Amino acid sequence: MNGHQCMPAHTGDSPASLPGGYEPVVTRLIGRDAELAALRRLISRIRHEGTSVILRGEPGVGKSSVLQAAAAMGRDGNALVLEASGIESESMLPFAGLHQLLRPLLARPSSLPEVQQRALLTALGLRDGPAPQLFLIALAALTLIADTAATQPVVLVIDDVQWIDAPTNDVLAFISRRVRHDPIMMITALRDGHVSFKSGYKRRTFVSVLPAQDSHANPAVKIAAE
Repeated sequence: MNGHQCMPAHTGDSPASLPGGYEPVVTRLIGRDAELAALRRLISRIRHEGTSVILRGEPGVGKSSVLQAAAAMGRDGNALVLEASGIESESMLPFAGLHQLLRPLLARPSSLPEVQQRALLTALGLRDGPAPQLFLIALAALTLIADTAATQPVVLVIDDVQWIDAPTNDVLAFISRRVRHDPIMMITALRDGHVSFKSGYKRRTFVSVLPAQDSHANPAVKIAAE
């Protein structure tokens, strides 16, 4: 499995504490210490500053494994982890990805303004009505996530974002530009050679996932915040 075996981390160095003194139980991936350390630092600051992260790499290099380890860090830190995964056969289905991501929140009592709730539920096919404006859908998704984050940090984990449908990509780009002041972290995995969110993803942190055998010879993490 190209060195991506999961095993408990038993090292001399303790992982960074999350706010409140919580010590996460971190899954270790062989040869992925640099990537995990970068993500751990960002997750540990989630209550102070939201952020958006893109994991980039070639197919089969281990992006999904790193993504799942990051999700485990979030759960260990008492964050709510919302997940979605791009599926090529659903890439032409509007808001299929958004439905995956928000499904755990849809069963909760909602404080959304009526106009936003109507737009979101109509877009997801849960209410009849004319096609809503994309802005209202994106705003409703952001409000729903931010309202949840007011009581519990939220980590959004999206794998294979290159196969996420275009309308969901637009919503994710909208959210990514507005998470800085909320305890929200968005982590996406993107295959090299594909454009992320139609270049609309602002305040990005790129973590380049290199082949494990190269991670000792070259820096495995290249971070560039915009």
